[in-house]
Amino acid sequence: MKDQKLDVWQDVKLSKYICPIHDIIAVRDNITWCIECKLAFNLKVIEQVYNSRTIFKSIAVPRMHNFGKRVCNKFGIGIITVDGKYGSIHNYCGNLFRENYKESKNIRELLSAIPQEFSEAGSKGGYWSPYKETMKNVRSYIMQHHGCKLKDIMDSLKHHYASAASARTCVKKNLEEYEKKWCEVKDGCYYIRK
Repeated sequence: MKDQKLDVWQDVKLSKYICPIHDIIAVRDNITWCIECKLAFNLKVIEQVYNSRTIFKSIAVPRMHNFGKRVCNKFGIGIITVDGKYGSIHNYCGNLFRENYKESKNIRELLSAIPQEFSEAGSKGGYWSPYKETMKNVRSYIMQHHGCKLKDIMDSLKHHYASAASARTCVKKNLEEYEKKWCEVKDGCYYIRK
């Protein structure tokens, strides 16, 4: 894909809502393309790809049966099959989802903040998400400012939350409940656990 001048990201979760973790997101200019790589074709993978907000959507599987081709064709989903014996790749193009052009710009902006080599494809828990990026920034700030207050963290933080108030509430709760492995709170001050 990189030979075709596509920028490629692996294992990316673009939203905390309906969006699944995408195996591959490829981008070139204004075009975004989601590819879900699976060992077996099923309805769950069709749903996962269909819910993507990208302009092109495809499923990559070792082989595809005729019914699967008809279903994908009906929903405008492309199919990529790889013949393991001969190494040949067959690509059946899907439709262009014009309604996702506006969302495609948002995806490109979001991806610009993510390292392309964030994780190895298929790694357990190695996917990128807006939450992970926010917590990475929080941890970095606390490491540089041991004993800082929540207000100091929030003033320095670029976050993914809808408002500053929800960010403050969520970051406080997440640090105190879910990020206890590395974050310690004493008298309203935040420290990195040793």
